[in-house]
Amino acid sequence: MTLTEAIKHCEDVADYDCFTDDQRKCSDEHRQLADWLRELKERREKDMNDKWITIDFKNGEICHYAPSEYTDYQYDGRYFIVINEKQWIGMYNLKEIRYIEIASVEDAERGNAE
Repeated sequence: MTLTEAIKHCEDVADYDCFTDDQRKCSDEHRQLADWLRELKERREKDMNDKWITIDFKNGEICHYAPSEYTDYQYDGRYFIVINEKQWIGMYNLKEIRYIEIASVEDAERGNAE
């Protein structure tokens, strides 16, 4: 389940007709949870927009993605995937990668990464 799907689920549950105190409490809790999940999603998106990605391959090649070039990335166990607006813009076999560095703009400029 993605954060967006979890937010929608919480909003749907919060919008159910409530007839008992327990149902109203459950609805209120889901509304609060949806608010927290929206805040988490906003923070992740803000943090994501401030990170450089550097992929160092075993063959010596290096690939860079600036924060403006992607909107998300993910691992699926075998591949590192770079995404821009729901489109895959890079799919890299982890067996061919020496390391992946994800650093803030400030750290990338100083040469320090996570």
